[in-house]
Amino acid sequence: NGIDMEDFNPGIAKVKKFLDGKINILYVGRIEKRKGLIYLLKAHRILQKKFNNLRIIVVGEGDLKKKCQEFVKKYNLREVYFVGVKPGRELTSFYNTCDIFVSPSIFGESFGLVLLEAMACQKLVVAFANQGYKQLLAGKKGAGFLAKPKDSKGLAGKIQLFIESEELRKEMGEWGLKEAQNYSWRKVAGEILNFYKFLF
Repeated sequence: NGIDMEDFNPGIAKVKKFLDGKINILYVGRIEKRKGLIYLLKAHRILQKKFNNLRIIVVGEGDLKKKCQEFVKKYNLREVYFVGVKPGRELTSFYNTCDIFVSPSIFGESFGLVLLEAMACQKLVVAFANQGYKQLLAGKKGAGFLAKPKDSKGLAGKIQLFIESEELRKEMGEWGLKEAQNYSWRKVAGEILNFYKFLF
């Protein structure tokens, strides 16, 4: 598993229309049961009772999009934007625009590629502790980003911790970037070549 640090990095331009001082919380992925967007929306319902400066940006499409939009309307969730699929560096612009990246997948993740993309853009991540995400976010510090799967209240608590501290968002973003650099294709390719040299 690896990532192209030229395509995903903090230097790519942000999305200007979302740069208005609100805290941008980003979701990227298919809008389907396994990816768990509904749990982020439930967490947002909890959080908007405490904060009036939050925005959810949803990048992706899927068969549960309409159901999620109906949930937003039913509970009068403020500042939730469904922006569709964003290819290439346009996607990176959304990563760079967010303050907090959330991936609430409840199961079936063999590796946290979207987490790695956000980390490469120097963004802190919050996620559910499925098997793949626990592998990437290992150790005491990494585990601090993870909530129990399907626990919207626990997810909201993790997000709130970072909403309340810009300094902590910056610190954890820098940690994530350093971790992501371990998965750059340049480094991964070098490790593979060294392994072949060792064998032959």
